[in-house]
Amino acid sequence: MDNREYRRRQIVANLTPLDDIFMSALFNDDPEVTAAVLKIILDKPDLVVTDVKSQAFMDNLGYRSFRFDVKAVDHDGTVYDIEVQRGAKGATGERIRANTAILDSKFLGTGEKMENLPKSYVIFITETDVLKGSRPIYHIYRTIEEKEHERFVDGQDVIYVNCSFTGEYDEVNLRLMPLIHDFKCSKPEEMIIPEMARKAKHLKEDKKEVERMCETIHTYLQDELDKAVAEEVTKRVAEEVTKRVAEEVTKRVAEEVAKTKAAEAGFIHEKHLENAKKAISSGMLTVEEALELFDDISREELNG
Repeated sequence: MDNREYRRRQIVANLTPLDDIFMSALFNDDPEVTAAVLKIILDKPDLVVTDVKSQAFMDNLGYRSFRFDVKAVDHDGTVYDIEVQRGAKGATGERIRANTAILDSKFLGTGEKMENLPKSYVIFITETDVLKGSRPIYHIYRTIEEKEHERFVDGQDVIYVNCSFTGEYDEVNLRLMPLIHDFKCSKPEEMIIPEMARKAKHLKEDKKEVERMCETIHTYLQDELDKAVAEEVTKRVAEEVTKRVAEEVTKRVAEEVAKTKAAEAGFIHEKHLENAKKAISSGMLTVEEALELFDDISREELNG
């Protein structure tokens, strides 16, 4: 094995399901892995996934389009948007609102009844405790405040799975322990969920899969570099424009101030000359006294 292939294998060997690239390969076109994860999160042992795509792109007709980490459909037609997030930035309420709006718009045809909207879930599997409740899982529902927070059923649920949880699992949430463990695990032989261990082993040991993921990593990093370069160029251009505008404004202000001062000086000079001539003609001042009093006028001007 040459050094290049060894380095590539090492990169892939260190990936976990929390890494976007590895997660995409783990779930894509694999209903068994997706179903295994959803069964644990939803506590539905009989769930069967019929269709699943990772990095699923959904156009939005001239508006901002979205790319879902994993979009799956089960045997009952329920739709799942599974998002894996290392940071809290992408796991916001606004993100949920946007994702659910896109999902709903794509699963209700023109003229169809609202009742035909499929049930949907938005599931965030996060590296950190985004909601800061020190719990392994959070279920978010709409409720009716005036009816003692009775649940308002709209066919749409939101779930957060907190992979940073290290506390004691209660009896209800004990099922989550293998899932949280496996999402932070880089070694297939140490994974607990059989479906994830099987797929992870294949991805990390098959030469073609390793090459494919390394190329994806390279493309991703290049895209990030291009984005960073573009942002830096934009920033520098903006700074240069701001600097030049400021310099031009300063220059023009200085020019206007100079013009104003020159105009004021000219007006004052004219008044001095006018007053000196009046004083001389009335006998109040001699020419010499006027020149001494008004130092901005000349003898030639007085005699002119």
